[in-house]
Amino acid sequence: MNYFEKSAKQIDSLSFDIMGQAPRFMAMLDGFVLQGKEIAAFPRLAAVFMKQYKVTLAQPDAEILPVINMVIAQLEQNRETATKVFNIPMPLLEKKYHGCGSGIVVIDKATCAVIDFDYTDSKLRPLGEQNISMTKSAGRKICEDETTITYRANFSSCQVCLF
Repeated sequence: MNYFEKSAKQIDSLSFDIMGQAPRFMAMLDGFVLQGKEIAAFPRLAAVFMKQYKVTLAQPDAEILPVINMVIAQLEQNRETATKVFNIPMPLLEKKYHGCGSGIVVIDKATCAVIDFDYTDSKLRPLGEQNISMTKSAGRKICEDETTITYRANFSSCQVCLF
C-alpha cells in the first residue's frame, strides 16, 4: 500500500470515529451551524486537519479546538466562494461551453441563474484589446439593469466563477 492509500484509509477511519463522537464535536463548534453538505463534509475535513496537525481523539478538547476552529474557517471560506460560483444551465452548456476560459456572464438577479455567457467580451470592446487582465478581473461588474448583472468571469468545470 502506497503512502496516499495509507493516508486516505487513516483519514477515513478517523472521520468515522469523529462521527461516532458527534456530540463532543458539535459542542466544540461554539454556535457555528453546519449547513447542507457541510454536515457530511465536516467529519472528513476535521480528520484531514487533525492528521495534518497530528492531533488525536485521545487528546483533550482544548487541544482539538484549534483544529476545529481551522475547519470552521475553511467552511466559512467555502461559503464565501460558493456565492461566486454558478452552474451553467444544460442548454447553454451544450450550445456554448468549450472548456476553461474567460469572458463575460449575464446573471439573473432574482434567481442567480446564468442567462448567457460568452468567451470574449467582444460585445463590449474589440477582441484585439483582450489579454490576461481579463482573467484577473473576474468578478468585476460590467453593467447592471433591473433584472440582470453582467460580470467578467472565468469558466471552469462547466461553471462560471467570479474570481
